[in-house]
Amino acid sequence: MKPLSLDPDHWGTIASTVCAVHCAVTGVAVSVLSVVGFTYLQSPILEWGFLGTAMVFGGWAAARGYSKHNSWKPIAVFLMGFILLAGSHMFAPSHGVGGNNGMAELLSVIGGLCLVGFHYLNRRFIKAC
Repeated sequence: MKPLSLDPDHWGTIASTVCAVHCAVTGVAVSVLSVVGFTYLQSPILEWGFLGTAMVFGGWAAARGYSKHNSWKPIAVFLMGFILLAGSHMFAPSHGVGGNNGMAELLSVIGGLCLVGFHYLNRRFIKAC
């Protein structure tokens, strides 16, 4: 039996993918969520938890990767994803008064995909060393 790896890119890819899927699902299925009782998926605590988890693994992977491959390219993708995700939660209204124009969800999904891309790129750069 193979022991669990502590590779932050592996776990970060999983966390970022879950984050991107969560953002896409909650953005598309807002009305359905309330009917089936899954409104907790729109909880700010849950959303900031996903964001925090993705950032912890991303920061860990970025530091580890840069120490091995010395390239800023993956880190630039990570920062873009972080800016998009954090910006979508801070500046684009997604709930409550003011309506929902879909911008927050779009920025969140793109940001989550940037994080997935970062982990993929970071792993490729590490393997190339």
